[in-house]
Amino acid sequence: MATGKYININYPFKNSPKGFFLDLNSDDNAAIKADLMHLILTRKGQRLYNPDFGTDLLKFIFEPEDGMALSQIKEEIITVVKLTTKT
Repeated sequence: MATGKYININYPFKNSPKGFFLDLNSDDNAAIKADLMHLILTRKGQRLYNPDFGTDLLKFIFEPEDGMALSQIKEEIITVVKLTTKT
């Protein structure tokens, strides 16, 4: 098993080429991208003991693409990222 500084688990989940159970990030940019993907694609209330983690973006999947829905999506992402970075 390789030694080094690892920050988090890579997203999407996949086997590690280095012998770990999951692929790990050692690069800051890749770690930030993985954290944002985890946050955006997790439904709010899905995580145990952390019900405020995640977004409600899945409700927009079958909505018509209009300016109002787009602004709500942007607002949801900005709000959730701000809340997550405060803690």
